[in-house]
Amino acid sequence: MEALKAELARKRKERAGAGPGVGASANTHDANNNNNKKKRYRSRGEVERERLERERKLERSIASRKGYHQGDQGSGDQDGCHGVSGGDRHDGDHESMIALASSSGALAAEEVKRRLRLLKQPATLFGESEVGRRARLVRVERELVVEDAYAVGQQSNTFLEIQKEEEQERLRMLRREAARVEKGDLGASAKGTDVVAYKREQTEQERTMAAFKKAAERVKAERLEATMPLGEAVAHYVKRMTKEWEEDLDSKPDAYRETGEGRQSILQLRATQKAFLMLYDRIDQKTLAGDFERALGDMVASMRRRDYRAASESYVHLSIGNSPWPIGVTSVGIHDRSAREKISFSQNGQAHIMNDEGTRKILFAWKRLMTWIQAAYPAQDKSLAF
Repeated sequence: MEALKAELARKRKERAGAGPGVGASANTHDANNNNNKKKRYRSRGEVERERLERERKLERSIASRKGYHQGDQGSGDQDGCHGVSGGDRHDGDHESMIALASSSGALAAEEVKRRLRLLKQPATLFGESEVGRRARLVRVERELVVEDAYAVGQQSNTFLEIQKEEEQERLRMLRREAARVEKGDLGASAKGTDVVAYKREQTEQERTMAAFKKAAERVKAERLEATMPLGEAVAHYVKRMTKEWEEDLDSKPDAYRETGEGRQSILQLRATQKAFLMLYDRIDQKTLAGDFERALGDMVASMRRRDYRAASESYVHLSIGNSPWPIGVTSVGIHDRSAREKISFSQNGQAHIMNDEGTRKILFAWKRLMTWIQAAYPAQDKSLAF
């Protein structure tokens, strides 16, 4: 026991005699190890400071050129841009956007803000520099999508457009008539030399012959349509019926055309003709869906037989299917419901067909044409009427 105490006392003396150097060296060694450990990674603040420093350096180089013109980049900027660590890879795209913005041309800060506001973007983000704002404008302009006039959700009032077109045409006719009066082209009418044509009442025989001629032309057209492909036959039938609709309105007296009902009928005809132009283009370009084309063919066949109830059923089946569902429904949940099969693509031909604005206008025009055809060619059996 005494020997153990003597050994411990000797150890204490040796440790005290060594002085603070041993502990200091140990502490220094630990500090070096800690520094080496810290150098193995960088904090987010350090990465952000380096990025801001690169942006400031780039701004100074651009400002020194006075005008943001395209030029050679300095070697200092090149070295500053290449010093990016592997953990900061997303800054590469940002740097390319900044370089593109700096070389795109001279744009004032107010002009950049104005363009961003027009593109429904915030004018300034928190902590954003001028070069960063310009780079964001370049990125937004690249990603800008120009939508079609008949894309999903874009609806317009066709009746108002037709009214504006007719008003412009009427004003052009008035200006043309006024120009003729100024030139003296109507001097002959003042002298009473114009010949006024009056319509003569048709006799019963003439009316019968005209009806037979019209029926013969209709039979000839139907035989011609029977030899055509389905799409061309549908287009020919629609053109023939819209022409008869227009002739029927032209035969109405002027007093009827000036009434509210007459004006509405004319607007409906013009809107129908305008919507069917899209149908003709799709048929000519072979872009009409096969199910849609077959459904139109079935409705044409039903209207020829004057079976308007079957035509209406085909129309409803084409537009909304066996049962209506909200537009945009593609899945009813993780558990299929009992009516899930009724809204499938295979049974309805084309699901959510009303989502397309052009198709919606074609279907509405088709319904207006069906209504007029049923009034012009009524079914003999009332059970077939709708």
